[in-house]
Amino acid sequence: MEICISPYLPHLIWLWGKGLSPIQTRKVVFPRLFGSLGRRALSDSELEDKWLDECSDEEEEGWEDEGDEGGGSDEIPAAETGEPVALQTLEELRGLMTLGVETTSCLRVEYRGFMLLLLLTISTQELALYGIHSTPEVEVERQRTLDFIVEKGRRALAELDVCDQSSNAASKAEGMLKILEEFRTPRPGSNAGELAVQAKLSEYRISQCRDSLQQLQHWVQNSLPIPEAVSKRALRIVISTRIAGKSKIMGHMNTKSWVEELQRQHNFFEIIEPRPQGTRLTPRTSFRKEIRRVEKSYTRLARLLAEDVRAALNQQPAELRLKGQHQQGEHRQQQDRQSLQPQHHQLTQQTAVNIAGTGSVLRPAEEPANLGNFVGVMSSHASRYPPHARHRPMRTRMPSWLRPPMRQSTQPPRHDPRQHSPPTHPERWYLPHCPVGIGPPLDPLILLRLCRAISTFHVRRHCPLSTRVVIPK
Repeated sequence: MEICISPYLPHLIWLWGKGLSPIQTRKVVFPRLFGSLGRRALSDSELEDKWLDECSDEEEEGWEDEGDEGGGSDEIPAAETGEPVALQTLEELRGLMTLGVETTSCLRVEYRGFMLLLLLTISTQELALYGIHSTPEVEVERQRTLDFIVEKGRRALAELDVCDQSSNAASKAEGMLKILEEFRTPRPGSNAGELAVQAKLSEYRISQCRDSLQQLQHWVQNSLPIPEAVSKRALRIVISTRIAGKSKIMGHMNTKSWVEELQRQHNFFEIIEPRPQGTRLTPRTSFRKEIRRVEKSYTRLARLLAEDVRAALNQQPAELRLKGQHQQGEHRQQQDRQSLQPQHHQLTQQTAVNIAGTGSVLRPAEEPANLGNFVGVMSSHASRYPPHARHRPMRTRMPSWLRPPMRQSTQPPRHDPRQHSPPTHPERWYLPHCPVGIGPPLDPLILLRLCRAISTFHVRRHCPLSTRVVIPK
C-alpha cells in the first residue's frame, strides 16, 4: 500500500499554526480546486460557485461562531419571552416565501431554480430553530407556517420551466421539500429560555431579506424582467440570509444534532455540511455584538441594492415608469371603490326610506305630475291658502349640479292665469304632491344628491307628515 504525501502539507501545517480554520486554509492553498468544498450545499454549478464565493467571508464567520449555547441571553430583559417576536417572524417568513415565488417568475430562467432553493433552505433553517426554541403558541404557528411553505414550494416547483426543472438546483429544491416534512415533529425537550434572543435575530434576518425583495416589486407588478445587476444584488442578500441561518444552527448543539441526524437519514446534506474534524471552536459573541455585525453586513448590501435599483429605474424608458405608476394608481382606486360600495348601498336604501316618509315623489321638470287625477292634497294648514297655491310648486335657484326639491312658500302668490300650468325648466326639479309610491324609479346618484338637499333645505319642516290624499270617486 502506497501512501502519497501532498507537497502542500508543509504549507497546510504552517497555515494551521497561524490559527486559520480548515476552510480558510483550503481557500488559500487550493483556491480553485477547493473553492467550493466548504459550500457544497449550493455550489454544484459554476453560477452558484460565483455567487457563493462573494459571500464566503460571511460564511467563514459562521463556522467560527459556535461555542457554548448560553451566550448573549444576558442582554435581553428577563421579562421578554420572545413569543410575540417569534410569531411575527413566522408571519414574515410566509410573506418572504410569497414575495420570493412572485419574484422568481421575473428572473432569468437559470436563476429561478436557485432562488427557489434558497427560499426553501432559509425556511427550513428557521423552522428547525423554532422546533428547538419554542412555546405552545409558537409551535402552533410553526406548524401552520410549515404547511404554507410546503404548499407554496410544491406549486412553485411545478411552475418552473421544463429545462429548469431538470437543473441541479430544482432537484435539490425537491429534496428540500421532502426533508422539510421531517421537521414537523418538534424536537423533544424544547428550550424556550433563549427564544427571545433567537427570535430577535431571526426577525431581523427575515425582515431584511423581505425588504430586499420588496424593492423588486416594480418589475414584478408590471411583469417585466428584472435587470441582471439588480437580480444578482438581491440574490446576494438572500444568500447572506441563508448563511446567517446556517451559522445559528451550527452555534446550537441541539439544533445542529437534530439537523445532522435527519440529513443522514435522507442522505441529503443541503442545510448544513458535515463539519470537518478538528475545527477550532471559538466562544460565541454577545447578542449586542452579533446583531451589530449582522446589521453592518445587511446595511452594506441594502445600500448597494438600492443604488442598483435606482440606476436601473433611471435607465428604464419613461413610458414604462409612467405605466407602473398608472397601474399602481388604478389599483388603489379600485380598492377604494370596492370599499365604498357597501356604504353606497346602505345610503341609497336609507335615502329611499326618508323620501317615502315625506309623502312626496321626486319628478323631473320634463315630466310634470298629472294633477288632474286628484281632487287635491289637503294638509292641516291648507285652509289658509288659495286653491291655486296648494297645487303650484315654487321654484328656487340652485347649483347647476344639483336640483333639490322645493319648499312651499309661506305667503300666497299673486293671481296668475297660468297657475294650473306649472312652468317647466329643462334643468330644474320639483316635488309635486302626489300619493306615496307613485312615480318613476330613481337613479341611485339622484337619491344621494336628494339626501343632501333634504338635510340642507329641511324638507321635513315644510312637508308635514299629516297629509291626506283625496281620491276622486
